[in-house]
Amino acid sequence: MEVAGASDVVNTRTTTTGANITSELLQQVPVGRHVAAATYLAPGVSSSGTAGADNPSIAGGSGLDNQYVIDGVFFGAINPGREARSLQAPDGFPLRAMGDIDRVRDTLTYSTKATWQLGNGHRIDASFFGDPSSGDIGPQRTSALLVGDTASFSSLTYGGHNQTLRYNGVLSNS
Repeated sequence: MEVAGASDVVNTRTTTTGANITSELLQQVPVGRHVAAATYLAPGVSSSGTAGADNPSIAGGSGLDNQYVIDGVFFGAINPGREARSLQAPDGFPLRAMGDIDRVRDTLTYSTKATWQLGNGHRIDASFFGDPSSGDIGPQRTSALLVGDTASFSSLTYGGHNQTLRYNGVLSNS
């Protein structure tokens, strides 16, 4: 009698976490209709808290450090948004006559990471992330409604773009 068998192969050379989420699974399980919702089906994925639900934490990492590959195409986390709010001056203030004043802000948070394996023991990681945002002309703060005219209304640009580059390895003369 001959008995043969094999154990599952475990890659002990990397800490990469991943999951293959098929279209069949997405049809059978009720999930949101966007990429971030589907990531919650993978083991080790949870809400990242401050990075928002659209940038989940994978294995305890920052939600802004995720990498996604869909049908072979790599991309990072992208979270566009639009905040629209109606403001109104309090009773007794001149701008009350304007009624509701709309304030609109366009927001974007994004991140992506690229890794180049230069050779055995030599790797370069590049990360790009940011939160560029802007607000249309209008009352950016409610205190702008407490004056006699619209001179304090303004447009608003905030946030920024960031890049990092990291080398992992040991440099030598040989």
